[in-house]
Amino acid sequence: MFQVSVFESQGRDEAWPSLLHNANSSQLRVWINGVTPRGNNSRFILEFQSVGDAGFQSRVDMRSSIDDEYTPSIFKVSEWVSSPVNSSSVWGFSQWKPVAYRKARPVFEDATACRHSELVFVNGTPPSAVIQAYFTHNTRIYGLNISFGLAEDPVFYDATKYISWTVLMGLGDPPSDSFSPLIIIIITVGLVTPLVFIILGGVFVCVRKRTSQSTAYEPIN
Repeated sequence: MFQVSVFESQGRDEAWPSLLHNANSSQLRVWINGVTPRGNNSRFILEFQSVGDAGFQSRVDMRSSIDDEYTPSIFKVSEWVSSPVNSSSVWGFSQWKPVAYRKARPVFEDATACRHSELVFVNGTPPSAVIQAYFTHNTRIYGLNISFGLAEDPVFYDATKYISWTVLMGLGDPPSDSFSPLIIIIITVGLVTPLVFIILGGVFVCVRKRTSQSTAYEPIN
């Protein structure tokens, strides 16, 4: 099943992974609920494709952050961007966090990692009447796979029979999270506290040195 959300302004979805969206973006949430797996340790892979003109090129970037306030324990975001050939400007994007959830209302323990494969060129147009009507010639298609769960993850899909994943798609540059006030306060305290100790230590040494010099005997000529 899937759910598409459109937005008229900048904001953030309440449900994890709480991606930051704007008016130029739409959100797609995909989930599997109650599907009987073929085996006891089944995992799922989603094929993700992008269709565009031959004048565009695609790449997938991974950005890191020290702020996980809105997506606990996740410090990275993947961005699949499309830009004109020989240009660095971004015309379109798909953005997601490398995490999926095993429950509709998850807690920290219900998160499972997801990975994407290398971006490859795909031959052939998808069997969609809309795509075939819009892209009539010089079509370029890229694709990758999103896999949910890792080999070392002890909990599989059959434990909850639920998995959900969210991606944000839109035009222009992808939204970028800024540091939250909490992170700014933590960084400020972490940087200022050692500096204060250094200054106080220097003042103490200077005062101590002057005190010891003033009590010493004066030389006699």
